[in-house]
Amino acid sequence: MALPRQLGLVVLLLLCGTQGRWSSPIPLATCPEACVCPDRTQINCSSLGLSVAPRHPSMSRTADLDLSHNLLRAVALHRPNLELRALRLGNNQISYLSLCLDMRSSDGGGRRLRAPEAWRNQRSKRFVSWAPSLLLLSMEKNRLAETPRGLGGSRALQVLQLSYNQISTLDAGDLEGLWQLKELHLHHNLISSLHPQAFMGLTNLTVIDLSFNLLMSVSPATFLSPRVGLEVRGDGNPWRCDCEMASLKRWMALDADRDQRLWLDMVCFSPSSLAGRDLLQLREEDLGCPGPSAQNRPGFHHDLTVDQGSTVLLPCSIEQGSHLLGYVVDSV
Repeated sequence: MALPRQLGLVVLLLLCGTQGRWSSPIPLATCPEACVCPDRTQINCSSLGLSVAPRHPSMSRTADLDLSHNLLRAVALHRPNLELRALRLGNNQISYLSLCLDMRSSDGGGRRLRAPEAWRNQRSKRFVSWAPSLLLLSMEKNRLAETPRGLGGSRALQVLQLSYNQISTLDAGDLEGLWQLKELHLHHNLISSLHPQAFMGLTNLTVIDLSFNLLMSVSPATFLSPRVGLEVRGDGNPWRCDCEMASLKRWMALDADRDQRLWLDMVCFSPSSLAGRDLLQLREEDLGCPGPSAQNRPGFHHDLTVDQGSTVLLPCSIEQGSHLLGYVVDSV
């Protein structure tokens, strides 16, 4: 018995509609559960009590990822995010962070990632970063005992916020490769030593905040590379104002004469006779340095010819040990 013409048309439309639903892919959610995503470039998962970072396809495409104010102990993406510009991890419980991609993990589709030759070569300093385009890394108020590993893979990084952690030292190479870095915030840590080459090559730095650490002395050679336009904040440290700080005091005086106030709030903590005094206002005799007669000793005077505007490092040995002095040549 033939179907009525109208009924046949309805059946055909239903079949077409059903086939269309079966053939089209099911769209994936664009935002991790409980998080807020104002647009496709931002994911805000802050203040959710998370102990594990969400694993979601959108995490590898977002430009701004906020995981702050949670209970995270570790964070790592399992595939590179070429779009990530800002990573906010402040106010967590993270004690260690590596930006190096774990080449043993899969790409999310079950396929294992192949490590390049540079990764397998343990002598090579090159590596694959899971955040190569990062501009801002914020990790204040965590439990870091050292700077994050693999920072050099984020060569465009401009702001590094590591304040209120437990970092005790800054070694040569910890910041290597961050040629575009402008702001380095390390205040309220446990830093007691800075390697003289810790900031080598970081010529774009405008702010180094080392306030409220455990620094007692520092070599001015540490700040030779990022000198121009640099502001160093050092208040709240237990500065020991003795002859080892004389070269820094000379450097500060030179900057003051050139109307470049690079060093802020360098106040003596010890000895007790100088406690509370501004290092810049002290005389070298106050620091316990030898008098002018020491300048007449054999080997004290050296002639040196350099180009105008260049920075010069001069090793100097005295009874208290070896020191590295730096001078900027303004004119011939």
